[in-house]
Amino acid sequence: MENNITLKDSFIEKIDNYSLKHKLISLNDKILCAVSGGPDSVALFYVMLTLMERYKIELSVAHLEHGIRDKESLRDQEFVKSLCKRFDIPFYTKNVRISDFKKSRESIEEGARRIRLDFLKDTCEKIKYNKIATGHTFDDHIETVIFRLINGTGQKGIRGIRVSSDGIIRPLLCVTKREILDFLERHSISYMEDLTNYDVHYTRNRIRYRVIPEIKEINARYREHINNFVKLISEDDTFIEQLVDDYMNGIVRKISNSELRILSEKFYNFPPPIKKRIILRAVNNIGDFIRKFGLKNSIYLPYNVINSITEKKPQSNKILYKDKYLVISSEYEELVIKKSVVEDINTEYLYTVKEDVSEVYIQEIGRKISFTIIDKGKLGRFEADKLYFDLDKVVYPLIVRSRRPGDKINLPNLGTKKIKSIFINDKVKPLERILIPIILIGDKIAGIFCSYYGKKNRVGREFMIDENTKRVLVCCIE
Repeated sequence: MENNITLKDSFIEKIDNYSLKHKLISLNDKILCAVSGGPDSVALFYVMLTLMERYKIELSVAHLEHGIRDKESLRDQEFVKSLCKRFDIPFYTKNVRISDFKKSRESIEEGARRIRLDFLKDTCEKIKYNKIATGHTFDDHIETVIFRLINGTGQKGIRGIRVSSDGIIRPLLCVTKREILDFLERHSISYMEDLTNYDVHYTRNRIRYRVIPEIKEINARYREHINNFVKLISEDDTFIEQLVDDYMNGIVRKISNSELRILSEKFYNFPPPIKKRIILRAVNNIGDFIRKFGLKNSIYLPYNVINSITEKKPQSNKILYKDKYLVISSEYEELVIKKSVVEDINTEYLYTVKEDVSEVYIQEIGRKISFTIIDKGKLGRFEADKLYFDLDKVVYPLIVRSRRPGDKINLPNLGTKKIKSIFINDKVKPLERILIPIILIGDKIAGIFCSYYGKKNRVGREFMIDENTKRVLVCCIE
């Protein structure tokens, strides 16, 4: 069926100009259009249909039947399918029940949005398209700003709905709901009504039908004023973000894709807005890495946490924040932001070494310890990665384990020292201390593999080599 709407239509022309201004559509784009069957998405469908020839677009449609409204949902699905068939547009759909996939703390709204977005991205990737188009309007943008202000947000959130992001374009952000309905009526275009859009039990509907009418009573130009406010905030935020680049030079070290370190001394002399943005950038950087392993959304760091971390320099060697994705800690003169790992929570280990055992593999740290007996006269130079014990003072079985609270070792010239104190003096990261192998002979700690973190190994005074030693037990960590 032929589309009778032309590029000269005022509604189409407005959206086309907006798309050109923001570079939303390029020649030969492959665009997956999200169509629910409601007025906004149906208008989007006809806009893309009209622009197809001009931009040589390859167009397809995706529709998620979410199972929330039973027969009505199936009706909408059939409507969109027929619409695509009428214009010979490829149609991709999926039937799900949101309640089966909703996460425990998600509302139905949040779950539906997340699952719908996953479906759109998966479909786009599967059919090898380069963009997704959604029907968000100017009204949606204003409602989102109000919604986020009420629920808590920062400079990024107050920007509302972005014109484009992550391969998703939103050409209808320049038009209001009224303009969309006028366009559909003018061209006698039918669409489906979703009655849940009027249910004020949903937060966004409550804002739309109760909060916004009150705001409109106060000032009919509320949308214009809110949008101008958003533009000012966006301009300021963009400028400050550029400053952050300069501040970050020389104070942020990337240890790996999953760990960043910030020099505390300089960091805590920066202005608060800069400090907060540096923390958020570091968190987002780690979040980008974690997303490769299945995290779908951005990592959320509560405002009070950001404020607490940036307000004053924290006590050294302290975990400042931790969740299942992220750990932020203070380690000596650095703030450390890294990916959470299960091993941080439970890496305690204990291995028994009998007299006939020549090596043991410590699975928790991925290292091997070998045990060799050598005549004292054949010993060469002492090596940093080895512990040396007088064999006559050794009682089997040996124990190789991780540190425990209260552990102590009797060192020559220093007397009895807590192992925790040794690690603190050696500036060992708190989360690394439990990994370092310790050797027990009987019920006493005989040695510590300090070479694990680049320091000299420690041997207990009772087990050291002396002038009477004949044979030596050499323990080597590899």
